[in-house]
Amino acid sequence: MGMGKGKKGSKGSSTPPTATDLFGDGGDSEARRIGRRLTLRFIGRNKPELDRAEFRAYAPCPKATYIQQRDREYSFTWTRVPQALSLLFLEYLCAGLEGRADSFSFPGARTGSFAATLGDAMAKNSGSLHDLFTEHLKDGATAGRIQWILGGRNLHGKENNERRICVSSEYLPPDCVEVFWEGTALATSDKLRAFNTKLREAWNLEPSQQPPPPAKNEPPPKPPAPETPRQPEPPPAPESAQPKAQAQEPEPKDAETPKETPAPAAAPPEQEAPQPKPAPEAPPIPPVLPIEPHLFTVPESGGHWPDDAPLITFSEDYPPWTLGNAFEGVLILGATGSGKTSGSGTAIAETFLRAGFGGLVLTVKQKEAEHWQRLCARCGREQDLVIVGVGGDWRLNLLSYEAQRPGRGGGLCANLVSFCQNLLSVSTRSKEQGHSDPVWRLAASQLLNATFDLFLLAGGQISFDRLATFIGAAPTQVIPTHEAAWLNLPTFGEVLRAARQAAATDEDKRLLAKAEFYWFQNYPTLAPRTRTSVTLSVFAMFDAFRGRDVPALISSGTNLTPESIMAGKIVVLDLPIKQFQQTGLLVQSAWKYLFETTLEREDHDGDAARRPVFLWEEEGQHFVSDHDHNFQATARSARAARVILTQNVHGFFKELGPHGIEAAKSIFGNLNTKIFHANNDPETNDLAAKHFGSEIHMRYAFGHGAMPQPHGILDTLRQQFDPPDTSSLTGTEHLEYAVRPEAFNRLRTGGPKNNFLVDAYVTWMGMATGDERHFTLTTFEQHPR
Repeated sequence: MGMGKGKKGSKGSSTPPTATDLFGDGGDSEARRIGRRLTLRFIGRNKPELDRAEFRAYAPCPKATYIQQRDREYSFTWTRVPQALSLLFLEYLCAGLEGRADSFSFPGARTGSFAATLGDAMAKNSGSLHDLFTEHLKDGATAGRIQWILGGRNLHGKENNERRICVSSEYLPPDCVEVFWEGTALATSDKLRAFNTKLREAWNLEPSQQPPPPAKNEPPPKPPAPETPRQPEPPPAPESAQPKAQAQEPEPKDAETPKETPAPAAAPPEQEAPQPKPAPEAPPIPPVLPIEPHLFTVPESGGHWPDDAPLITFSEDYPPWTLGNAFEGVLILGATGSGKTSGSGTAIAETFLRAGFGGLVLTVKQKEAEHWQRLCARCGREQDLVIVGVGGDWRLNLLSYEAQRPGRGGGLCANLVSFCQNLLSVSTRSKEQGHSDPVWRLAASQLLNATFDLFLLAGGQISFDRLATFIGAAPTQVIPTHEAAWLNLPTFGEVLRAARQAAATDEDKRLLAKAEFYWFQNYPTLAPRTRTSVTLSVFAMFDAFRGRDVPALISSGTNLTPESIMAGKIVVLDLPIKQFQQTGLLVQSAWKYLFETTLEREDHDGDAARRPVFLWEEEGQHFVSDHDHNFQATARSARAARVILTQNVHGFFKELGPHGIEAAKSIFGNLNTKIFHANNDPETNDLAAKHFGSEIHMRYAFGHGAMPQPHGILDTLRQQFDPPDTSSLTGTEHLEYAVRPEAFNRLRTGGPKNNFLVDAYVTWMGMATGDERHFTLTTFEQHPR
């Protein structure tokens, strides 16, 4: 394979150029001679994008590995991965054509940059890059080669300075890299640089940071020292080279524009101007990156979803279940093994998927993400499926989303406080009863208000790490505001200084004075028990967002928002509570809250052009929150279908604490469609029986009267041969359950013994009129999970 029309390929010829054509008279590299190739193919004349990346380790290799759009098994899982891969090798190829391959590095910020994207992807054990850089061995086995090809400095982003990604010019020299755009090879530095610029413009990116090509007739410049060491011969991994690369700092760029002299063993400064540094005690905090504006928008769907569109026919005797019915909420109850997930749950989920819904899926068990992968595959929605999990590519900065979202209410302290209060209610329910005390709630609101006011005034650099450090360093003794004692407090003093400097308007100064009064006068004088209770609860909530690998999902860059779901994405939060426990619960609850409030800001009641969405809560008792009743009241206007699956009513009673019975009944009452599967819980079955109501039934009694006295011998003989009928039948009316509680014990639960059939009683508001029953017994064909 070649890269463009070279000396040996005449116009119109399919003969590819050789490495000599591309890289002078130095001859082919050894890697090229054995047939090693990385081929990038782009499509789109006006807005180019990567269509396929293909890697072959050597010519006799049984087959090439690749990632490609629209491929089911090896498709792109995140837009930034193919973009970062494209720009990395375009610039590496330019460096090779200009004689700088050995000193090439692809720089970027510690978080949010393309270098960070590549570093994070390399650090995983799977993903697009690992799928691509795999060698098929002669014996049929496969071996990952990503560590032989890519390396660099600060790959894991654990240092304050920037990341740098390098390509091993020994294993994959530039003459092994090929670029095609719309079938035409790009083989010169000028064409590749121009194409790089076109890609960046099409993707709304900053210009390349790579140096310009050397002037003609001048040898390419050689840096005094390489920024990163060359990759060793395989198989050593790039991690072994990291200490050596770090030892070569400061880099030449930093040496040309020296700033303040760093302390010994400190990393060189990264920015042109010195920036305020947190106190040494504070942990390194990544910056809060701006969210791209297009992530806050929902494009026109081009679809048509009227409220009266039929979705499922549960019974031929009743009208179909419609889109409008779905917006009124669904509750599915059934014991473990009753078939609620594989029966009615799967039937409704597939109906939503085939109808084009977007959706958010909350998970409790570890295999639920796999279940939704199979559902999306069956319904042709693989390209819309997004799985959010530790080590994955998708992320939403929760606090940044609420602080940066446009429109009325965006960036308001009150909304951030409501967000945290909702998480606190989830975090503390059924574990500590003090959270229901109005004094406790007021104290928590005051603390959060004073905290967010200062952070927003200080520039909005909000993260859970910074919030926890700030509150932990707050003074517990009264400090006059005119004294400078607070200046030495880590993070706390930094934020206060920045807030004072930024307070320009009268309103800013009012908020600043209110916050300072709280922290210097009010907070230290709180009763120790109240202060301890509030801060411990807040810390417990914050700490759930600060565990291993979790900040990358919710405190770094953002490439996925609730608006993505409204545009048609199926977002599965693969942070099952059974595995991630409190962290999984709170991260998913935060996603749920932002999704609900985003929908509530929309009013598209009856707008058939607005794509419907669903909120799916398996074992929904875990995710119930104080905000839910507000959301369900407006779900129809937001064109959102909420589906809760649970085993029995006791799960809700336990999660909701002392007032759980009434709260659970309120939740159940707001979900108009109810599906009852097999259950052996008497209280749940009794609730279902009461919900279906009573009907008039006739009770009949049979009796026998006394034989009449015979009158004479003839009457005696007649009674002996033809006795009179003295039996009687009497009927009386009684009110009885339409479906008795014990009937739910007899419903089929699927599996081979039931021919994979699952029974359930279904009811929804308005399904029947007149004398017809308002419920029906239906059967679902089971789809094993």
